[in-house]
Amino acid sequence: MQEHSSHLTYACVAAVVSLGLYVFGPSLPSFLSGVPEHEKTLKGMRASKYTVGLINNANDCFANSSLQALASCSELRKYLEEDDHTDQPLTRSLRDTINELNTPILKAKAISPWPFLHVLEAIYKSRISRSQHDAHELLHLILETITNEYERKIKSSTEQNSTDVGKEKEQESARNFLSFEGTTKDIIRCQRCRNVRTSKATNFIILTLNVPEKWSTSLDSCLANLLSTEQISDYGCQSCRLKALIAKLEVSPLVQSQKEQIGVREKTESDEIPDIQCDEFGFLEYLKQLDPNADLDAKVESQLPKEVLSTITRTTLIGHLPNLLILHLSRSLFSSTATRNSCRVSFPELLTVFASRFIDTSSGIEGMCIYKLVALVKHTGTHSTGHYECYRRKEMFGHILEEYNDRVNELNSSVLIKDQVGSEQHTQPSASISEDEKQKTMKSMFKKFTGGKNWWRISDEKVWESSADEVLRQTQSVYLLLYQAMTPEEIESAKLQGKL
Repeated sequence: MQEHSSHLTYACVAAVVSLGLYVFGPSLPSFLSGVPEHEKTLKGMRASKYTVGLINNANDCFANSSLQALASCSELRKYLEEDDHTDQPLTRSLRDTINELNTPILKAKAISPWPFLHVLEAIYKSRISRSQHDAHELLHLILETITNEYERKIKSSTEQNSTDVGKEKEQESARNFLSFEGTTKDIIRCQRCRNVRTSKATNFIILTLNVPEKWSTSLDSCLANLLSTEQISDYGCQSCRLKALIAKLEVSPLVQSQKEQIGVREKTESDEIPDIQCDEFGFLEYLKQLDPNADLDAKVESQLPKEVLSTITRTTLIGHLPNLLILHLSRSLFSSTATRNSCRVSFPELLTVFASRFIDTSSGIEGMCIYKLVALVKHTGTHSTGHYECYRRKEMFGHILEEYNDRVNELNSSVLIKDQVGSEQHTQPSASISEDEKQKTMKSMFKKFTGGKNWWRISDEKVWESSADEVLRQTQSVYLLLYQAMTPEEIESAKLQGKL
């Protein structure tokens, strides 16, 4: 009996030990080594195989692809992380969503886009229907709302510290361009009076390019068409109409009579506009002082002869190039019904924009801007139905990014030697390393992170690794292109790799 009790005790102890090993066993190596298990797993696996996807419950691909594209833009993330964005609900929600999408993961994971979309619905007090929508329209609405929230913040801060005098100028000086904002302006040349007029700068968030009805074209050609010179007939040139009105009044008998009675009238600096009914001569003298390119008062504009028409040329220029250049390829064709233009549009991974070609050099921007493609949204299907997907350039994160940066710094500058005794740090020049060795090391580190494929293809919850070659083959379905200005270091690296 005693022997049986002893065996039973041993059996119970063994069961408890076994259960303990089963429950706590997996964490024992981490406990003994002092290294958390998730960090060991991260170092043992390649964290770039997956990125967080977005759930599609019903026609959500238009929102999913737009959010994934924005998550790839580090220039946008800089602004989102600047502060808490108090009283900027959509800006905060976009920041939180992008942070979730960029969380390093080791296995497939997806989140819902609707917490973000519900914020958008609340702002505009409307519901997003579950039918199919346009990704371009949503992307524009998101960025426009973020811009509006930013402008309200600037206006609020300047109003608290300003008087009414000069308040508008203070707001303009305090307002910086957001990373995705650019400007265009038109140069109008009249073929009749030879007057040249430059329009006021117009802000753009997304630059729309018309895709021609042909088998194939290039992105460079679409840009050139937008920024080319076009001739327009039957245009109401303000300068021509002002000159015609002056010429008409100069031969008016009433003006001649008033001129003889009054004599030569001295020019005044008064802003008051003479009444043409009572003082034609005074009104004529006022017209002669006007700048033909300035905005005219309604009293003057109403007197301009609308029948005077001219032929002009109009040239569109980009005044301010954004750090994040978003291009929309308009593929809509309208006749009796709306159809989709399937023209193949080739586009580069690196886009060079020359100041002498695409922008007005008088704007103060010199040289050129070199962009790299960071995201692409494609659309397959018809004009009214179909599916959106996003291609995102991989970014290095976690321990591999720290390792990569340390190695790059070591190769490009100096080796950091930390004094084992004190806390002082000393630098000593690194050994002479050839450019070929630097490039081989950088490529090796990047391949270690990417597995040789430096893009993700994302279709809602599904994520595949992809290559730059596959991305550049999406010529027939490319719809939105997100290009980000390259840093001097990136430009130098691209030159060493022969990409520039």
